[in-house]
Amino acid sequence: MSNLAIGQKSSYYAFPKTDDPDLAKRWKDKKMDSTALILDLKKVVSELQAAAFLEASIDSLQFRDSTATFRIHRGEVYKFAQLNLNPLYNEILAKAGYQIKTIEGKQMDVEFLGEMFDEVITVLENNGYPFAAISLKNYSTDENKFNADLHIDRGRLVTMDTFNLYGLDLISKSYLYNYLQIKPGDIYNAAEILKIKTRLNNLPFLNLTEDPTIKFIDNSAILNLKLESTNSSRFDFIIGIQPGSTTDGPRYSITGDVNFEIQNKLKQGEQFKINFERLKQETQKLEVNFQYPYLLSFPFGFDTEFNLFKNENKNRDLNFSFGVLYQLKANNFLKAFYNIQSSRLIEIDTTSILSTGKLPSRLDVSTNNFGLQSNWQDLDYQFNPRKGYKIILRGSAGQKTIIPSNAILGLEKEGVDFSSAYDTIDLETYQFKLNLTSSFFLPIGKRSTLKVGVTSEKIFAKSQVFENEYYRFGGNKLLRGFDEETISGEFYGVGTLEFRLLISKNSFISTFVDYGFRQNKYDVDFEWDQPYGAGAGFSLETGAGIFGVNVAVGSQKGNPLDLRNVKTHMGFLGLF
Repeated sequence: MSNLAIGQKSSYYAFPKTDDPDLAKRWKDKKMDSTALILDLKKVVSELQAAAFLEASIDSLQFRDSTATFRIHRGEVYKFAQLNLNPLYNEILAKAGYQIKTIEGKQMDVEFLGEMFDEVITVLENNGYPFAAISLKNYSTDENKFNADLHIDRGRLVTMDTFNLYGLDLISKSYLYNYLQIKPGDIYNAAEILKIKTRLNNLPFLNLTEDPTIKFIDNSAILNLKLESTNSSRFDFIIGIQPGSTTDGPRYSITGDVNFEIQNKLKQGEQFKINFERLKQETQKLEVNFQYPYLLSFPFGFDTEFNLFKNENKNRDLNFSFGVLYQLKANNFLKAFYNIQSSRLIEIDTTSILSTGKLPSRLDVSTNNFGLQSNWQDLDYQFNPRKGYKIILRGSAGQKTIIPSNAILGLEKEGVDFSSAYDTIDLETYQFKLNLTSSFFLPIGKRSTLKVGVTSEKIFAKSQVFENEYYRFGGNKLLRGFDEETISGEFYGVGTLEFRLLISKNSFISTFVDYGFRQNKYDVDFEWDQPYGAGAGFSLETGAGIFGVNVAVGSQKGNPLDLRNVKTHMGFLGLF
């Protein structure tokens, strides 16, 4: 083939001479010009050699009239007969998933050899040897057997030195050491270095102006990070507009959700949040949270939460928790927490109690729980992800105490002794809670994603769970198409399918379906329900902030979707 002129452009039918029927079919009834045919023959030779036919060649290529004839010589399949490796490197080869004894006798597959080389280099680069090399030396052939020395050159061992931070005093180095899980003195790990950009992009208060770089000096690696601050503190609000629930009331009702968040003002990655919600006219909720991720450069931090919920004139709930965080890589952490919950009745319907002679479905209750929580997250961009996942699993156990109400104990009715009304129930019992929140983002093409979400919570208890202990859901945050937190249950689950078209870094258009269930086994009138909702929305980044709209309708208790009862939520997020 090397002496063949390929300037001619006539077309030829190829007639190969080979004992391989698959190769013969390659050119059946196929007409090619000489240049294309020669390039195709070279490709065939490369494919055969990669498949261990090291002697493969094309012989006797001739062009006559409209035909091209040639002989394909495959030769014998070569196999590894003997590979010699310094015993010091057997462990490295094993970490890459290979052993000499399993390679010997294997076909001399060039693709396999390349994959093995890549795996070995990856193991070395992730264990302190960024300049490692691997090759075959002193190789020879004997008939169809291949012998060689497998030579691994680790190069010098490299450890991490300090970080060079370019920019103003934006964040403490100790925070970055813990957050990135790369500290001075650590063995160089190429896999962790490659994750730096994604991890820093998921911090709301920092932004990389250039890709991270590494400078090697002798046996040290210095990480260079060029950072700038971003507007991470936020003020946002959501207004919900929904049709009135009664014919004699207002035509529409308005709900509100206001968030205020401050981050990294102490340069330690700390976070302070306040959230206030007006779920309906006399139902409000206040949440306050503070998180400090790393104490004294250690991978331990803390967070504290306070929640206040007032449910019209029915009950007032207080919730306080304190947790100790053990930070893993990036936004992953484990938490041990102590939680105190208290629910007190505001008004007691004594008329109903006197009429039925029974305790009401809501009682004064307090619980003290210890629990564990794990957060696992790997998103390509936390604030508008295209791929990745976020999973939060939380479990707690503790003692529940029912507090007898003097207003009930003091009731009087002929034939009923309310002073002993609480004697039929256990005032102190143990209770367990399990919570799961998960989201998975599956990329579709380059600008779309499918969000698959599952959220579920359950109370495990031998004694009755009262209505003011139920989980509340429904509305813009979970199960869209319903009034805010108007669905409740001791056990519920909500699944979400949401298609998003990503139109910019912080903007998308979506359509979604939320499907849920709830169970209240102590409610004889309504134990089981499967509500669902569907709708569409968008989130649009502007110069002033991010503006979003969601429109949804829902169905509950087996009824069809109520298109006359559309729930609309409009929100604005401003960063400063």
